[in-house]
Formats: sequence, structure tokens, C-alpha cells
Amino acid sequence: MPLSRSAPVGNSQLSWPTKSPWRPFCIIIAVIGEAANPVPDELRVCHPEIPWSRIVSQHDRVVHDCFGLDWTLLWKTIVDDLPRLRNQVSDILAVEFPDE
Repeated sequence: MPLSRSAPVGNSQLSWPTKSPWRPFCIIIAVIGEAANPVPDELRVCHPEIPWSRIVSQHDRVVHDCFGLDWTLLWKTIVDDLPRLRNQVSDILAVEFPDE
């Protein structure tokens, strides 16, 4: 199911970290950033189309600065950037690890 281009609730209704509707999205961003952090430099250099440092930086913001997040930017990341990243990573995995 495609994501809507509008955020799930207005910024004034957010109440991180208790029952925020953003919490699952923040967890997804954190997990992706955690997974991107140990990617070897050799693989990063071979695939500069992936914004490795921005992914890790977004993780750091979500995990360590949850009260200062730009919710509009986070939603843009979820709707626009994550589907593209998923396709890019799938392509990399198919090339780098064809037998797995």
C-alpha cells in the first residue's frame, strides 16, 4: 500500500516519545541507519548513489535528538527517499551477492 504524501497528523498533535504516531517511522529510520553504519568503505565507494553519510546522520538525529526533529523532513524521507533506497539496495545486493 503506497504511503500518503500528507503526514499522519499535524505537528501540534505529536507527543514523542509516548504514543506518537511517528514512533514506528522513527524506529525504521533508526534501524536503517544502524545497518548502514558498518557498511565497508569499499562498498560505499563502489555505490556513491547511496547517501551513506546522510543515512547515518538521519539515524543519529532520530535516536539522539528526537525532540528537535523536523517532522516534515522525516515524512519526506519516508515517502520519497525510502522507496528509492529500497530499490537501490536491492540492486546492489543482486550484483554484490548474486548467489544469496
